[in-house]
Amino acid sequence: MVTTPDVDPEVLDLLAVCTADLAPQEDDLVLDLHQRLLDLMPALARTPAGGRPMCQRLVAAALHAAQPGRSTAHLAAVVQRVGADNDGDGFPADQYSEVTHALLHAVRDVFRGEWSSTLSSAWVEYLLWFRGHLMTGVEAGRAAQQGPVPPAPDQARPDQARPDQARPDQALPARARLDDDLDDEGDEEPSYGSLMASMTRGPRRERRGR
Repeated sequence: MVTTPDVDPEVLDLLAVCTADLAPQEDDLVLDLHQRLLDLMPALARTPAGGRPMCQRLVAAALHAAQPGRSTAHLAAVVQRVGADNDGDGFPADQYSEVTHALLHAVRDVFRGEWSSTLSSAWVEYLLWFRGHLMTGVEAGRAAQQGPVPPAPDQARPDQARPDQARPDQALPARARLDDDLDDEGDEEPSYGSLMASMTRGPRRERRGR
């Protein structure tokens, strides 16, 4: 399992002005990212809807998880869920380095403010964290599909284990624990479902001229 350190809160503070500008331009950012990924990975066109839903998930999660002041566990769980869902749609997990590079260039292209070396460095650090949790989600999703590993013959059955031998959440598949992490965040954090549903829009508009 990939281990990813928490993103530095100061990095998120540096990104705040940029993400505030990008949020109302989310459609443009998706369009830019999608075109870049098609150029890098032509096989993406053979995934559901030509890879557009995957780009929508990536952009929505990247903008959401970059917001300062939110629970780091909630943000990590959202990104991991996107990694699992994209993997289920056939997105090539070994191409996430290209994805983060493409996302960085798309952000720089769409952002209307001044692009500085400090802002660029903050995005690089953030996207390394983002990529790490995407990969964790891929692994968790695949583990959930495989199901729990049967216990060895000499191991006690779950109903025979003493209370101090196991916690209830250890019996859940990794994907189920991710879902629980999202549910346990409470009303202050939007659920993964509501976050993704918020991306449902009308027909894509053409990029505005710059």
